[in-house]
Amino acid sequence: MHAPLVRLMPGLTGYVLARTVETVPPLAPMDGVAALWFASREAADRAASTPEGRRAGEDNENFLDRSRLVLTWVEDDTWVEDDGDRLDDGTGAVPGPGHDA
Repeated sequence: MHAPLVRLMPGLTGYVLARTVETVPPLAPMDGVAALWFASREAADRAASTPEGRRAGEDNENFLDRSRLVLTWVEDDTWVEDDGDRLDDGTGAVPGPGHDA
């Protein structure tokens, strides 16, 4: 199983697996998304270069179609706090479908 390998990566501060329950045409189908959090991009690069990070990366071959793999760096914005209050980031943007403002 891949998740236990990822969880061993040094400096990992968060890890979420979201499994697809239904695809939205015409987008390409995928079976899920994984999000990993580190304190910085440098921390992520360091983690990937450790034996634990290399083992997790090598394990991708056991279950991923690498021709369809997409890696990206993102910054997340919090829209809903644990108490349910929505946050205003000052951009005037609103959450997407299913997340009424």
